[in-house]
Amino acid sequence: MPSRSMSVGESLSRARMYELDLPRPQLQVAYHDDDGLIGFADVDWNGVVGEMDGKRKYGIPDGSSAAQATDVLWRETKREDRMRLRCRALVRWDWATAISADRFRRRLANVGFVPQPRNTWLEECRAAS
Repeated sequence: MPSRSMSVGESLSRARMYELDLPRPQLQVAYHDDDGLIGFADVDWNGVVGEMDGKRKYGIPDGSSAAQATDVLWRETKREDRMRLRCRALVRWDWATAISADRFRRRLANVGFVPQPRNTWLEECRAAS
């Protein structure tokens, strides 16, 4: 399993979720299908997958051909297609969305996540003390 946060953008996104009293997700959840590992969801709320996308994810190495660039985009498209068949819903956001609390709240509200009446992120810590 990868580390709990694969990027600064994912960490920012989780901080924003906490700030907005949104439900706490599971992190880096593995998804599989008959062909094997699809990939790891950045965040997962019981089958609703959230992914923070930065430009680096689609980075094309200097000197790459058009065919190599197309291949990078094609592989990600196929991965997303496979993921969508396994999860209940998939929502993506980028830096501009994660930075704006209002835009981030609206994006997650589109898949049913709204502020909770009480922030539950620290309940495990409270229960242990």
